[in-house]
Parts: sequence; C-alpha cells; structure tokens
Amino acid sequence: MESRSHQNGGKGAPLSPTPIMLLHGFDGGLVREPSVALELARLICPSVVKGLPPAIDDRGDTWRISSINRSGHDWLIIRKVDAAVDAKPSIHALPAPKTVEKFAEILIESSYGYNELKQQIPLTIVDKESSWEVLGHGDTGRSDGGSGRFHLEVQKHDARVLDMSFQWSLPIPAEVKILLRKPISQ
Repeated sequence: MESRSHQNGGKGAPLSPTPIMLLHGFDGGLVREPSVALELARLICPSVVKGLPPAIDDRGDTWRISSINRSGHDWLIIRKVDAAVDAKPSIHALPAPKTVEKFAEILIESSYGYNELKQQIPLTIVDKESSWEVLGHGDTGRSDGGSGRFHLEVQKHDARVLDMSFQWSLPIPAEVKILLRKPISQ
C-alpha cells in the first residue's frame, strides 16, 4: 500500500503506509461506518465537530470529516483500514491513557459488539513510548472456548492501529483430552 497525502488539497503530513495486510481482512477495515468515524473524530479532534454540524464524506479508503467554525475550516481524515488520522489543525491523536481507552472501546464495540466490549472491560493501558498497548480482561481461562483477552497496539501521534487481536481457543472434547494425556508409544 502506498503512502497517501490528503486527496482534498489539505496541507499536512501524509498518512503513513500500513504494512499489516491482516487489517484488510476486515470487511471495509476497522472504521467501516460513518457513525464510527464521527465518534472517533469527536474523541480525537473535537474542534472538527464543534460549530455547524460536521460533513462526513466517504472518500473510498478514507473518511473526511469537516466543519466550519470560528477558526475557519477544520477537517479530519480517518483511514478506514487502520484508523490512522490526519487533521487540520494538526493534532497529537492519542495523548493520554483515557483517550486511548475510549478509542479502544469504540473499536471493540463497532467491530465485535457491545457484549464483547463488556467482557473486555476494564481495559489496561500500557505506555510504550511511541505507541499504546491496550489489553482487555476477557475470559483468560477460555474454558468454554471462544474469544479471550483483547489486544490492541496503536500509535500515539496518528492513532494508526498496528495490531488488533484476541486470544482465541477452541473447546477440546473430553475424548480428545484423554488421548492427549496418553503417553506416546514407540
């Protein structure tokens, strides 16, 4: 994937490329719906959604959210595949643990639903200098199989998702457990 600048003639740093092809496996990326893009915009760059109601434009692989306010014409671009952002005015997208916690909650709920979000709360936030690591508290024993602990790594400066996953397990039937405990015959 090539690095992209604003397609709208805005000035600012280009969005960085996404090397993680797994994110393309999501139907439409991490930010599929305009309502999710608007919720992220409210969190990351509130000046874009102040004043007149913001306009949300689908630009193919990005969402462009813009509004006119006292400071002029502000905008935010959110890349659908990995949630990377660029904005006018320039921003530091995820400066604090509370912001990244809310960011992760939005992604979990929009991608996996409210019930999965409830299973993952409380989230643990770890500062990794240039990125944040977010860990959920899902069923770590996973005795019934299914999703376990949620994991997210996201860049601080542009909110680009570097990794998002769940620990996952399949239930093992009792007869298979018996076979696994038997010594290997020679």
